[in-house]
Amino acid sequence: MIVFEPVWVSSDEHLEKFYSIYKQASILERMFGNYNLPPNYPYVHINRIIFPSKKIPSVVVAKGVGKIDNGQFSFQSKPSNIFGSTTKNLLNLEFVLSANEMTRVSPAKAESQVRKYYNMPFIRVQTNNTIVNYEVETGSKAG
Repeated sequence: MIVFEPVWVSSDEHLEKFYSIYKQASILERMFGNYNLPPNYPYVHINRIIFPSKKIPSVVVAKGVGKIDNGQFSFQSKPSNIFGSTTKNLLNLEFVLSANEMTRVSPAKAESQVRKYYNMPFIRVQTNNTIVNYEVETGSKAG
């Protein structure tokens, strides 16, 4: 079994919405984390002692653990917070895909319109299941 953690999950639609939210925000709104977020949109709430808290829109819809075992890829959401911040409205997502369900696995590059530093190499997983078509990115080495 190969385990990847953390694994970030997003979709083309979510990334388009993220960039739309970012582009619509003024420089001051970006600085102070005052984005106009749709209801239930995932975000990172950064708690600050001296300055006001910030709400930063999230590029991902779920974070968790990915596993490859016996010809299957599985994902299970797992809450994770970094000191001083909390993620809100991420999906509680869990799925298992067999090799037969995956119609295509290909590299996909999410070109950040925020900064090139945030460009992320995703793996696009397309399935014959219309519910699960996600981009998956891992921030760790396989363990």
